Amino acid sequence: TVPINQQESLVPTMSRLVEEIGFEVSEGAGDCFYTFSPLRSRQRVPEGNHLRLGPGIVEWILSTPSGTLARRFEAQLRACDRFEIGEAALPISGVERYSAPRFSRSARFTCAAPIVVGESTCIATCNCLPGGFSETLRAELLRKYEALYGRSPRDTSLIVDLDNAYMAHKRWTKRVSFQGTYVEGIYCPFTVTGSPDLIRLGYLAGFGQRNQEGFGMAL
Repeated sequence: TVPINQQESLVPTMSRLVEEIGFEVSEGAGDCFYTFSPLRSRQRVPEGNHLRLGPGIVEWILSTPSGTLARRFEAQLRACDRFEIGEAALPISGVERYSAPRFSRSARFTCAAPIVVGESTCIATCNCLPGGFSETLRAELLRKYEALYGRSPRDTSLIVDLDNAYMAHKRWTKRVSFQGTYVEGIYCPFTVTGSPDLIRLGYLAGFGQRNQEGFGMAL
């Protein structure tokens, strides 16, 4: 079993991993280098303040635009025999590293974690953002790209379209208890159209803000 509020519990786990591999994040680029998913399992059973995962494989996905960081993550995790979250210790049965797909000018994603902009991301917040939700995500990706590479991509266009059919029939936001407050984010399939470089960065570093806290991963 793991804490039911696993996202908050995974932040110190991730921070320890970054510290162990000796990776120094440049000032102002902390949320550009990685993001991560919640623990993923086919079977999830709430038990009070905890969540029972399995039986079967429990998966944790780390994503980064840095090849150096990806190699260090892989090596460090391969050297460990267990994965600690809260008071739980899960045995590590294997570590796999995948290359990012080759993106064209359009891609469809599902959220592995809520996408957050500002203090929260709810319908009222989306409507009040300058240029709307799509433009805010584009601006965030441009900021990350410039922080990582010291320049803007040649193509800076990006439009994000949420799945209206999904939103009409299912809950499309998700609220997470995090460090004594609640953070609400978009949790809905979406399509992005525009710069392949920005689409790739969103896939690797996360969309929106607070990616180093486990928000914004999309698959």
